Amino acid sequence: MPSLRLLHLPGFVRWGIHIDIAPQWPWLALQSLALWPVWAWMSQHLLERADNALGLALLAAAASLTWRQRHRLRPSPCLRWLAGALAGTVAAVLAHTLGESDWAKLFALLSLVAALQAFLPGSQYVGTQSGRHVTAGPWRWLSKGFDNTFVNRVCHKAAFVVAMLALLAWSLVRAL
Repeated sequence: MPSLRLLHLPGFVRWGIHIDIAPQWPWLALQSLALWPVWAWMSQHLLERADNALGLALLAAAASLTWRQRHRLRPSPCLRWLAGALAGTVAAVLAHTLGESDWAKLFALLSLVAALQAFLPGSQYVGTQSGRHVTAGPWRWLSKGFDNTFVNRVCHKAAFVVAMLALLAWSLVRAL
Protein backbone atom coordinates (compact mmCIF):
# COMPACT_ATOMS: atom_id res chain seq x y z
CA MET A 1 0.00 0.00 0.00
CA PRO A 2 1.48 3.35 -1.01
CA SER A 3 -0.05 5.17 1.95
CA LEU A 4 1.79 2.96 4.44
CA ARG A 5 5.08 3.56 2.64
CA LEU A 6 4.55 7.32 2.86
CA LEU A 7 4.14 7.09 6.61
CA HIS A 8 7.67 5.66 6.89
CA LEU A 9 9.16 8.82 5.34
CA PRO A 10 9.96 11.28 8.17
CA GLY A 11 9.93 14.27 5.82
CA PHE A 12 6.45 13.42 4.57
CA VAL A 13 5.15 13.00 8.11
CA ARG A 14 6.69 16.28 9.34
CA TRP A 15 5.44 18.20 6.31
CA GLY A 16 2.12 16.39 6.48
CA ILE A 17 1.50 17.38 10.08
CA HIS A 18 2.05 21.04 9.21
CA ILE A 19 -0.29 20.92 6.25
CA ASP A 20 -2.86 18.81 8.11
CA ILE A 21 -3.21 21.15 11.09
CA ALA A 22 -3.18 24.37 9.05
CA PRO A 23 -6.31 26.46 9.71
CA GLN A 24 -9.09 26.65 7.16
CA TRP A 25 -8.71 30.34 6.26
CA PRO A 26 -5.61 29.97 4.06
CA TRP A 27 -7.39 27.35 1.93
CA LEU A 28 -10.42 29.57 1.36
CA ALA A 29 -8.26 32.64 0.75
CA LEU A 30 -6.06 30.79 -1.73
CA GLN A 31 -9.10 29.64 -3.66
CA SER A 32 -10.48 33.18 -3.73
CA LEU A 33 -7.15 34.46 -5.03
CA ALA A 34 -7.10 31.83 -7.77
CA LEU A 35 -10.53 33.07 -8.87
CA TRP A 36 -9.54 36.76 -9.04
CA PRO A 37 -10.12 37.10 -12.82
CA VAL A 38 -13.72 35.97 -12.36
CA TRP A 39 -14.24 38.41 -9.48
CA ALA A 40 -12.74 41.22 -11.58
CA TRP A 41 -15.06 40.36 -14.47
CA MET A 42 -18.07 40.18 -12.16
CA SER A 43 -17.36 43.59 -10.64
CA GLN A 44 -16.71 45.17 -14.05
CA HIS A 45 -19.84 43.58 -15.48
CA LEU A 46 -21.90 44.75 -12.52
CA LEU A 47 -20.68 48.32 -12.98
CA GLU A 48 -21.47 48.28 -16.70
CA ARG A 49 -25.01 46.96 -16.35
CA ALA A 50 -26.88 46.33 -13.14
CA ASP A 51 -28.86 43.28 -14.26
CA ASN A 52 -26.27 40.89 -12.90
CA ALA A 53 -26.71 41.40 -9.17
CA LEU A 54 -27.70 37.79 -8.45
CA GLY A 55 -24.09 36.57 -8.55
CA LEU A 56 -23.03 39.35 -6.23
CA ALA A 57 -25.91 38.54 -3.87
CA LEU A 58 -24.85 34.87 -3.81
CA LEU A 59 -21.25 35.87 -3.14
CA ALA A 60 -22.38 38.15 -0.30
CA ALA A 61 -24.50 35.33 1.14
CA ALA A 62 -21.51 32.95 1.03
CA ALA A 63 -19.29 35.58 2.70
CA SER A 64 -21.93 36.17 5.37
CA LEU A 65 -22.28 32.45 6.05
CA THR A 66 -18.51 32.07 6.26
CA TRP A 67 -18.26 34.95 8.71
CA ARG A 68 -21.12 33.66 10.89
CA GLN A 69 -19.70 30.11 10.92
CA ARG A 70 -16.02 31.13 11.27
CA HIS A 71 -15.68 29.60 14.73
CA ARG A 72 -17.27 26.31 13.67
CA LEU A 73 -15.15 25.73 10.54
CA ARG A 74 -12.91 22.67 10.83
CA PRO A 75 -9.25 22.52 9.77
CA SER A 76 -9.83 19.01 8.41
CA PRO A 77 -12.08 19.30 5.34
CA CYS A 78 -14.36 16.72 3.83
CA LEU A 79 -12.20 15.47 0.96
CA ARG A 80 -15.10 14.96 -1.45
CA TRP A 81 -16.20 18.58 -1.10
CA LEU A 82 -12.60 19.79 -1.32
CA ALA A 83 -12.17 17.85 -4.58
CA GLY A 84 -15.40 19.42 -5.84
CA ALA A 85 -14.11 22.87 -4.94
CA LEU A 86 -10.87 22.13 -6.80
CA ALA A 87 -12.73 20.90 -9.89
CA GLY A 88 -15.06 23.90 -9.83
CA THR A 89 -12.20 26.35 -9.52
CA VAL A 90 -10.36 24.73 -12.44
CA ALA A 91 -13.58 24.83 -14.48
CA ALA A 92 -14.14 28.51 -13.60
CA VAL A 93 -10.65 29.59 -14.62
CA LEU A 94 -10.80 27.48 -17.78
CA ALA A 95 -14.22 28.91 -18.72
CA HIS A 96 -12.95 32.44 -18.10
CA THR A 97 -9.88 31.72 -20.24
CA LEU A 98 -12.11 30.50 -23.07
CA GLY A 99 -14.28 33.61 -22.84
CA GLU A 100 -17.31 31.93 -21.29
CA SER A 101 -17.59 34.40 -18.42
CA ASP A 102 -21.15 33.50 -17.43
CA TRP A 103 -20.13 29.86 -17.02
CA ALA A 104 -17.00 31.01 -15.19
CA LYS A 105 -19.14 32.94 -12.73
CA LEU A 106 -21.39 29.93 -12.13
CA PHE A 107 -18.45 27.57 -11.61
CA ALA A 108 -16.71 30.08 -9.33
CA LEU A 109 -19.74 30.47 -7.08
CA LEU A 110 -20.34 26.71 -6.97
CA SER A 111 -16.69 26.04 -6.15
CA LEU A 112 -16.77 28.55 -3.30
CA VAL A 113 -19.89 26.90 -1.90
CA ALA A 114 -18.19 23.49 -2.19
CA ALA A 115 -15.09 24.79 -0.38
CA LEU A 116 -17.20 26.28 2.38
CA GLN A 117 -19.17 23.03 2.67
CA ALA A 118 -15.88 21.11 2.92
CA PHE A 119 -14.91 22.99 6.07
CA LEU A 120 -18.32 23.13 7.76
CA PRO A 121 -18.93 20.57 10.49
CA GLY A 122 -21.20 17.69 9.65
CA SER A 123 -20.05 17.36 6.03
CA GLN A 124 -17.45 14.69 6.76
CA TYR A 125 -19.60 11.68 6.03
CA VAL A 126 -21.19 12.70 2.74
CA GLY A 127 -21.68 9.55 0.73
CA THR A 128 -21.27 7.26 3.71
CA GLN A 129 -23.70 5.78 6.14
CA SER A 130 -22.77 6.18 9.80
CA GLY A 131 -19.15 6.60 8.79
CA ARG A 132 -19.06 3.25 6.95
CA HIS A 133 -18.69 3.08 3.21
CA VAL A 134 -21.63 1.77 1.26
CA THR A 135 -19.64 1.71 -1.97
CA ALA A 136 -19.15 -1.66 -3.59
CA GLY A 137 -17.66 -3.05 -6.73
CA PRO A 138 -15.32 -1.12 -9.00
CA TRP A 139 -15.95 2.20 -7.23
CA ARG A 140 -14.37 0.96 -4.02
CA TRP A 141 -10.84 1.99 -5.11
CA LEU A 142 -12.07 5.49 -5.87
CA SER A 143 -13.86 5.67 -2.55
CA LYS A 144 -10.65 4.79 -0.67
CA GLY A 145 -9.02 7.91 -2.08
CA PHE A 146 -11.55 10.00 -0.14
CA ASP A 147 -11.31 8.22 3.21
CA ASN A 148 -10.47 10.59 6.03
CA THR A 149 -6.94 9.33 6.64
CA PHE A 150 -3.81 11.34 7.34
CA VAL A 151 -2.21 10.47 4.00
CA ASN A 152 -5.38 11.26 2.03
CA ARG A 153 -5.85 14.60 3.79
CA VAL A 154 -2.25 15.61 3.16
CA CYS A 155 -2.32 14.53 -0.48
CA HIS A 156 -5.65 16.25 -1.18
CA LYS A 157 -4.60 19.45 0.55
CA ALA A 158 -1.25 19.47 -1.26
CA ALA A 159 -3.00 18.94 -4.61
CA PHE A 160 -5.39 21.77 -3.74
CA VAL A 161 -2.54 24.16 -2.92
CA VAL A 162 -0.54 23.26 -6.05
CA ALA A 163 -3.61 23.62 -8.27
CA MET A 164 -4.63 26.97 -6.75
CA LEU A 165 -1.09 28.35 -7.11
CA ALA A 166 -0.90 27.10 -10.71
CA LEU A 167 -4.26 28.72 -11.52
CA LEU A 168 -3.17 31.95 -9.87
CA ALA A 169 0.09 31.95 -11.84
CA TRP A 170 -1.79 31.17 -15.06
CA SER A 171 -4.19 34.06 -14.46
CA LEU A 172 -1.35 36.46 -13.69
CA VAL A 173 0.57 35.45 -16.81
CA ARG A 174 -2.54 35.93 -18.94
CA ALA A 175 -3.17 39.36 -17.39
CA LEU A 176 0.32 40.60 -18.28
